[in-house]
Amino acid sequence: MDEIAIDSLIIGDGPAAMGYLCGYIQNNRNQKLRLGIITGQIMKSLGVFNSTMGPAEKGRIECSKIFGLPSVRAFGAGGTTALWHGGMFLPTAEDVILSATGKTVDIPKYFEGLISTDSVKNLPLQAILNKRRDPAHSSNFSNWRDIFIPFSPPPRISASDNFQERLSFIDEGVAQRFEICTNEKIKTIIFDGQRFKKVFSNEIVLAAGCIGTLDLLIKSNFASSLSFCDHLHVFVGTLRRSRLPSALLGKLGPKLVVGTSFAQRWIWKTTVTYQGQSADVGLGFRAVANPNFPRSGRAFADLVAHRSQSPTAKLSLALRHPATSIEMLAYKFGIELPFENYLVHATVSPRQKSGVIREMEIEFVPDRDYATKCATYAFREFCTEFNLEIGTDSVNFESNDISNSFISGAQFSGVTGQIVDLPEMVKIVDTSALGYTSIYNQTLTSLCYAFDIGHH
Repeated sequence: MDEIAIDSLIIGDGPAAMGYLCGYIQNNRNQKLRLGIITGQIMKSLGVFNSTMGPAEKGRIECSKIFGLPSVRAFGAGGTTALWHGGMFLPTAEDVILSATGKTVDIPKYFEGLISTDSVKNLPLQAILNKRRDPAHSSNFSNWRDIFIPFSPPPRISASDNFQERLSFIDEGVAQRFEICTNEKIKTIIFDGQRFKKVFSNEIVLAAGCIGTLDLLIKSNFASSLSFCDHLHVFVGTLRRSRLPSALLGKLGPKLVVGTSFAQRWIWKTTVTYQGQSADVGLGFRAVANPNFPRSGRAFADLVAHRSQSPTAKLSLALRHPATSIEMLAYKFGIELPFENYLVHATVSPRQKSGVIREMEIEFVPDRDYATKCATYAFREFCTEFNLEIGTDSVNFESNDISNSFISGAQFSGVTGQIVDLPEMVKIVDTSALGYTSIYNQTLTSLCYAFDIGHH
């Protein structure tokens, strides 16, 4: 079995790993580092998912049954990265992000330090910070939040030239387990598809995404089971463009940001308390050609996961729904066509566990009744704010279909304080170290949180 000795082994290749590297290199800029990166598609290759979420047809079906998502969308390279196109969001002071100990995490402060590094100069982050620094933006608190939809690929270390000269070892493979040796070294067993390797390091940095990191901790005997949180997605109703007030219409469509590689959209956010527990709920809006086309829930998973795997099947699907195909293609590039109907998309983020991962088993068991109540209260609050009447021809609310249609948002985070005796040489820098991340795509949250750990 091959043996390799390095200073630090980083498990992951997405936003968290990149953020940690940015901070680590900046803090050790005058040293020659021996860093190892495991860049394989960890979520796709983990042992627990080989039978339930792998690339085989059975795996696709199982993934759809558990999470309501096609496996390629949720776990092709990790949920956060795979859904990067859904929009980047930099939390503000009004948005609660909690650490594993339950303390508020100041993500905007970390962001300031992150974008000062040369390593992220190719990402569209400066324009986002400039937007946040705009006095007109920061002084007008409301329920509206802006998100930024990038046209560029998501950040990955393996595709970045900024890190290559600082890394002495980059390898494709999957970490099977790790253990603490008696000489204060960490031994990690890696399998690259053909042979096993031993990697000895002074520290191990877990940045494999929440599910990947939790699974590795279980395989390494730090726990027998671990819980995770998730966002829940569902389409709750429709609005008719011709019946909406102008003040609302101005917030419903995207806006291309000149000189940048992203579009700007808005979501309406509130915090709902039900049965003594709080949840953030965001409402997003999208003009659609056919509001009855299945876009979420089990119907969406069945249509997309099982019927559009081959180019021929995708073409057939596009030909049967040409207007919707054009709409989705335009949306990808920040263009929204002036269709009459807006779909209202709810993202519910409960501050409680949504699932449990054990050795060779994963459960996704969100409280659907609780999430339904939260989505319902949020939609009613939104309609009250804009004097919209539910049940008229201008506002349709799909109250009967919500509970069974909730799907995973594939934006997983850990549950507060599950492992209390983790050695200092084992660092968790992805969202599995956070107890709560609100309703947003976690790309920037992961980048910023991991940067702060790497820098200190």
